[in-house]
Amino acid sequence: MSAGKRYKFQGSEIQFTSSFDNTSPGPLSVTAITNANPAVVTVADTSSLGATNDVTAVKLDSVEGMTEVDEEVFLVQVLSGTTFSLLNVNSTGYGTFSGTALAYPAVMTNWCEITGMNRQGGSSPEIPATTVCSEFAEFEIGLPDFGTVQFDFNYAPLTTVQTSLETFQQSGDKCAIHYSLPKSGGERWVLGFIQQTGEQGQNGSLWTGSATFRATGKPVTVTP
Repeated sequence: MSAGKRYKFQGSEIQFTSSFDNTSPGPLSVTAITNANPAVVTVADTSSLGATNDVTAVKLDSVEGMTEVDEEVFLVQVLSGTTFSLLNVNSTGYGTFSGTALAYPAVMTNWCEITGMNRQGGSSPEIPATTVCSEFAEFEIGLPDFGTVQFDFNYAPLTTVQTSLETFQQSGDKCAIHYSLPKSGGERWVLGFIQQTGEQGQNGSLWTGSATFRATGKPVTVTP
Protein backbone atom coordinates (compact mmCIF):
# COMPACT_ATOMS: atom_id res chain seq x y z
CA MET A 1 0.00 0.00 0.00
CA SER A 2 1.31 3.45 -0.88
CA ALA A 3 2.25 5.65 2.07
CA GLY A 4 2.09 8.82 0.00
CA LYS A 5 4.84 10.91 -1.53
CA ARG A 6 8.05 11.46 0.42
CA TYR A 7 11.49 12.82 -0.45
CA LYS A 8 14.89 12.46 1.16
CA PHE A 9 16.87 15.56 2.08
CA GLN A 10 19.93 14.02 0.43
CA GLY A 11 19.70 14.55 -3.29
CA SER A 12 17.97 17.90 -2.95
CA GLU A 13 19.53 20.99 -4.54
CA ILE A 14 19.78 24.23 -2.59
CA GLN A 15 21.05 27.40 -4.25
CA PHE A 16 21.78 30.92 -3.03
CA THR A 17 22.35 34.17 -4.92
CA SER A 18 26.08 34.73 -5.25
CA SER A 19 25.64 37.95 -7.29
CA PHE A 20 23.52 39.74 -9.84
CA ASP A 21 25.41 39.28 -13.09
CA ASN A 22 27.22 42.33 -14.42
CA THR A 23 29.84 40.47 -16.47
CA SER A 24 29.20 37.90 -19.18
CA PRO A 25 26.53 37.86 -20.57
CA GLY A 26 25.94 40.97 -18.47
CA PRO A 27 22.73 42.93 -17.88
CA LEU A 28 19.85 42.74 -20.32
CA SER A 29 18.63 45.96 -21.95
CA VAL A 30 14.93 46.45 -21.22
CA THR A 31 12.81 47.99 -23.98
CA ALA A 32 9.34 47.75 -22.40
CA ILE A 33 7.55 47.08 -19.10
CA THR A 34 3.77 46.76 -19.18
CA ASN A 35 1.28 48.22 -16.70
CA ALA A 36 -0.38 44.87 -16.06
CA ASN A 37 -0.94 42.11 -13.52
CA PRO A 38 1.64 40.68 -13.62
CA ALA A 39 3.99 43.18 -15.22
CA VAL A 40 5.70 41.87 -18.37
CA VAL A 41 9.23 42.95 -19.31
CA THR A 42 10.62 42.89 -22.86
CA VAL A 43 14.32 42.39 -23.65
CA ALA A 44 16.21 41.31 -26.75
CA ASP A 45 16.93 37.77 -25.54
CA THR A 46 15.88 35.83 -22.42
CA SER A 47 18.19 32.84 -22.96
CA SER A 48 20.40 33.85 -20.01
CA LEU A 49 17.32 33.55 -17.76
CA GLY A 50 16.49 30.00 -18.84
CA ALA A 51 13.92 28.31 -21.01
CA THR A 52 10.25 29.22 -21.38
CA ASN A 53 8.37 28.79 -18.05
CA ASP A 54 11.61 28.72 -16.02
CA VAL A 55 11.66 30.83 -12.83
CA THR A 56 14.64 32.84 -11.61
CA ALA A 57 15.48 36.14 -9.89
CA VAL A 58 16.32 39.44 -11.57
CA LYS A 59 17.35 42.88 -10.34
CA LEU A 60 16.04 45.88 -12.28
CA ASP A 61 18.10 49.07 -12.33
CA SER A 62 18.18 52.47 -14.06
CA VAL A 63 14.45 52.22 -14.80
CA GLU A 64 12.97 55.31 -16.43
CA GLY A 65 9.32 56.17 -15.79
CA MET A 66 8.21 53.14 -13.76
CA THR A 67 10.27 54.11 -10.72
CA GLU A 68 8.38 51.67 -8.45
CA VAL A 69 10.46 48.79 -9.84
CA ASP A 70 13.80 50.60 -9.93
CA GLU A 71 16.63 49.00 -7.91
CA GLU A 72 14.35 46.14 -6.88
CA VAL A 73 14.78 42.36 -7.02
CA PHE A 74 11.97 40.20 -8.40
CA LEU A 75 11.13 36.58 -9.02
CA VAL A 76 10.42 36.26 -12.73
CA GLN A 77 9.11 33.65 -15.12
CA VAL A 78 10.32 33.39 -18.71
CA LEU A 79 7.37 33.76 -21.09
CA SER A 80 9.13 33.71 -24.45
CA GLY A 81 12.46 34.36 -26.12
CA THR A 82 12.06 38.08 -25.48
CA THR A 83 9.70 38.48 -22.49
CA PHE A 84 9.45 37.59 -18.82
CA SER A 85 6.88 38.40 -16.14
CA LEU A 86 7.49 39.92 -12.70
CA LEU A 87 5.75 37.33 -10.53
CA ASN A 88 3.35 38.67 -7.87
CA VAL A 89 3.75 42.23 -9.20
CA ASN A 90 0.63 44.17 -10.19
CA SER A 91 1.95 47.27 -11.98
CA THR A 92 -1.40 48.60 -13.22
CA GLY A 93 -1.12 51.60 -10.90
CA TYR A 94 2.59 52.22 -11.42
CA GLY A 95 4.18 54.95 -13.50
CA THR A 96 4.53 54.37 -17.24
CA PHE A 97 7.84 52.98 -18.46
CA SER A 98 9.32 55.72 -20.58
CA GLY A 99 12.75 54.75 -21.80
CA THR A 100 15.38 52.25 -20.84
CA ALA A 101 16.30 49.96 -17.96
CA LEU A 102 18.74 47.18 -17.15
CA ALA A 103 17.87 43.67 -15.90
CA TYR A 104 20.60 41.84 -13.99
CA PRO A 105 20.05 38.04 -13.83
CA ALA A 106 20.76 36.40 -10.49
CA VAL A 107 23.76 34.08 -10.42
CA MET A 108 22.57 31.10 -8.35
CA THR A 109 25.27 28.91 -6.80
CA ASN A 110 24.80 25.40 -5.38
CA TRP A 111 25.24 25.26 -1.60
CA CYS A 112 26.76 21.85 -0.93
CA GLU A 113 27.76 22.52 2.71
CA ILE A 114 24.11 22.58 3.84
CA THR A 115 23.24 20.09 6.59
CA GLY A 116 19.70 21.28 7.29
CA MET A 117 17.16 24.00 6.57
CA ASN A 118 13.82 25.01 8.04
CA ARG A 119 11.34 27.57 6.71
CA GLN A 120 8.82 28.76 9.30
CA GLY A 121 6.01 31.00 8.16
CA GLY A 122 5.09 33.85 10.50
CA SER A 123 1.67 34.26 12.08
CA SER A 124 -0.68 36.67 10.37
CA PRO A 125 -1.75 39.44 12.75
CA GLU A 126 -5.25 39.55 14.20
CA ILE A 127 -7.06 42.85 13.64
CA PRO A 128 -9.74 43.44 16.32
CA ALA A 129 -13.17 43.90 14.75
CA THR A 130 -15.45 43.65 17.79
CA THR A 131 -18.25 46.21 17.88
CA VAL A 132 -21.04 47.16 20.29
CA CYS A 133 -23.30 44.70 18.50
CA SER A 134 -20.88 41.76 18.61
CA GLU A 135 -21.92 38.67 20.56
CA PHE A 136 -18.34 37.40 20.73
CA ALA A 137 -14.83 38.71 20.06
CA GLU A 138 -14.38 39.25 16.34
CA PHE A 139 -11.19 39.55 14.31
CA GLU A 140 -9.99 39.97 10.75
CA ILE A 141 -6.76 38.33 9.64
CA GLY A 142 -4.04 40.71 8.49
CA LEU A 143 -1.49 40.28 5.75
CA PRO A 144 0.38 36.94 5.53
CA ASP A 145 3.90 36.77 6.96
CA PHE A 146 6.12 34.37 5.01
CA GLY A 147 8.50 34.03 7.93
CA THR A 148 12.14 33.00 7.98
CA VAL A 149 14.40 30.28 6.64
CA GLN A 150 17.04 28.86 9.00
CA PHE A 151 20.13 27.24 7.47
CA ASP A 152 22.62 24.95 9.18
CA PHE A 153 25.85 24.16 7.34
CA ASN A 154 29.47 23.14 7.56
CA TYR A 155 31.36 26.40 7.99
CA ALA A 156 33.68 27.13 5.06
CA PRO A 157 34.01 30.93 4.88
CA LEU A 158 35.97 31.07 1.63
CA THR A 159 33.34 29.28 -0.45
CA THR A 160 31.32 31.34 -2.91
CA VAL A 161 27.98 31.02 -1.13
CA GLN A 162 29.27 31.72 2.37
CA THR A 163 31.21 34.75 1.17
CA SER A 164 28.01 35.97 -0.46
CA LEU A 165 26.06 35.45 2.78
CA GLU A 166 28.34 37.91 4.53
CA THR A 167 28.17 40.36 1.63
CA PHE A 168 24.36 40.39 1.52
CA GLN A 169 24.08 40.65 5.30
CA GLN A 170 26.39 43.66 5.39
CA SER A 171 24.74 45.42 2.44
CA GLY A 172 21.15 44.64 3.44
CA ASP A 173 20.37 43.94 -0.21
CA LYS A 174 17.64 41.53 -1.25
CA CYS A 175 18.70 38.07 -2.47
CA ALA A 176 17.09 34.74 -3.36
CA ILE A 177 17.16 31.11 -2.32
CA HIS A 178 16.06 28.22 -4.51
CA TYR A 179 15.54 24.65 -3.39
CA SER A 180 14.55 21.61 -5.45
CA LEU A 181 13.38 18.25 -4.14
CA PRO A 182 14.86 15.08 -5.65
CA LYS A 183 13.02 12.94 -8.19
CA SER A 184 11.31 15.99 -9.72
CA GLY A 185 9.40 16.58 -6.50
CA GLY A 186 9.01 20.31 -7.10
CA GLU A 187 10.97 23.45 -6.33
CA ARG A 188 10.52 26.76 -4.54
CA TRP A 189 11.95 30.27 -4.85
CA VAL A 190 12.01 32.74 -1.96
CA LEU A 191 13.17 36.37 -1.85
CA GLY A 192 14.43 38.06 1.29
CA PHE A 193 17.29 39.40 3.38
CA ILE A 194 20.05 37.81 5.45
CA GLN A 195 19.30 38.66 9.09
CA GLN A 196 21.97 36.69 10.92
CA THR A 197 25.05 34.56 10.38
CA GLY A 198 27.16 32.69 12.90
CA GLU A 199 29.75 29.96 13.28
CA GLN A 200 30.91 27.65 16.03
CA GLY A 201 33.43 24.88 16.59
CA GLN A 202 35.03 22.75 19.33
CA ASN A 203 37.53 19.94 19.78
CA GLY A 204 36.58 16.70 18.06
CA SER A 205 33.97 18.24 15.75
CA LEU A 206 33.60 20.21 12.54
CA TRP A 207 33.26 23.94 12.30
CA THR A 208 29.56 24.60 11.70
CA GLY A 209 27.58 27.69 10.78
CA SER A 210 24.06 29.04 10.75
CA ALA A 211 22.19 31.78 8.92
CA THR A 212 18.71 33.26 9.13
CA PHE A 213 16.99 34.48 5.97
CA ARG A 214 13.98 36.81 6.35
CA ALA A 215 11.47 36.10 3.60
CA THR A 216 9.75 39.03 1.93
CA GLY A 217 7.04 38.62 -0.65
CA LYS A 218 5.19 35.49 -1.65
CA PRO A 219 7.34 32.39 -2.30
CA VAL A 220 6.92 30.82 -5.72
CA THR A 221 6.45 27.07 -5.97
CA VAL A 222 7.34 25.53 -9.32
CA THR A 223 5.83 22.20 -10.35
CA PRO A 224 7.64 19.87 -12.76
